[in-house]
Amino acid sequence: MQHIASLKKLRCLALCGPQGYPPPIRGIRDEDLAHLAALTDLQELNLRSNELTGPGLRHLVGLRNLHTLNLSINPLTDEALKYLKKMRSLRTLTLERVALTRDCLDSLQDLTFLETLWLPRGMFNTEELTRLRAELPHTRVFETSFIAPAPKPPQ
Repeated sequence: MQHIASLKKLRCLALCGPQGYPPPIRGIRDEDLAHLAALTDLQELNLRSNELTGPGLRHLVGLRNLHTLNLSINPLTDEALKYLKKMRSLRTLTLERVALTRDCLDSLQDLTFLETLWLPRGMFNTEELTRLRAELPHTRVFETSFIAPAPKPPQ
C-alpha cells in the first residue's frame, strides 16, 4: 500500500477487496488507509469489499477533492460516521452491506452536504427513511436492492 502514496496526482482509485478469495489474501484494513492521506487530488475512491471498521477513515478527512466514496461490503460500525461527517467535499456515499445499525440515523442526518446516499435495504423502516429524507432535502437517498448480511469484523 505504501507505494500508492507516491501517486500524488491520482484522481480515481479502486481498491476493492478480495471478495470470495480464501486466506491468506486479505482486504484493506483501517491502518492501511494512512497511505492514502497524501493523495490530495483524489476525487473518487472505491473501497468496496474490504475489512474497514471505521477508525481508518480519519486518514481520508483531509482529502478535500474527494467527492465519491464507496464503502460497501465492509464491517463498518456506527462510529465510522463521525469521520464521514467531516468529509464535506463528499457528494456520493455508498454504504451497501455494512454493519451500521439503526442507531446511526441521527449521525446520517448530519451528512447534509451529500447529493446521493445509498443505504442497505431494510436498514431503516419507512418512517425512519421518511425522517432521514426530510432532514436531507437536497440528498437523494436510495436503498440498495441487494439484501445480504454485512461482513463480520476481522478476528
